[in-house]
This record gives sequence, structure tokens and C-alpha cells, in this order.
Amino acid sequence: REGCRLGDSHGCEKLAGRSEDDESTALWQAALVLRTRGCEEEGKAEDCAVLGSYHLLGFAGKADPVLAVKAFDRGCNGGQLAACTSLGQILVTGTGVEPDY
Repeated sequence: REGCRLGDSHGCEKLAGRSEDDESTALWQAALVLRTRGCEEEGKAEDCAVLGSYHLLGFAGKADPVLAVKAFDRGCNGGQLAACTSLGQILVTGTGVEPDY
């Protein structure tokens, strides 16, 4: 709990995975805020890759493939291979977006 309170996204995610219902949702939302800040404000490619997964899978809210593509693209451009792979899979399959072969 202390790690999450101090701004550690990993701490929030670990707690969210072990919590239930409302507490879990609040923890995922806290982690989402931290990952968004890390990606968009601090340019951390790893945070962008994780943020893409949040948006794709709907952690802490409704799934949004368009936001997932943006986050994965940013992470990929920052050198995060996992983000590149996820971006490619979404674009080839057209998961929630127009396919781009």
C-alpha cells in the first residue's frame, strides 16, 4: 500500500491484483494515472507499453483500442519491443481499429 501511495505504479498493480471489487478498481485507476504520467509526461517507453495494455484490455475503465494504439506507438518509438509487437498485432488484426497491413 505504501508503494502505491508514494507513486509506485508496480505497487498499485500488485495490490489491485490481490484486491476485490471497489478497492481493486481504485488501485487500477491509481496505477493508470501513474502509467499515463510516466508515458505522456516523462516519456518512459515501458510505461507506454503497459498503458497500451491497460487501454486494450480495459483495466481501470472501458477498453479503448484507439488509445491503446497511441500508447503502444509511443512505447515502440521509445524502443520498447513489447509495445512494437502489440502495436503490430492490433494493426494487422484490426482489433478495434482499421487494419493496416
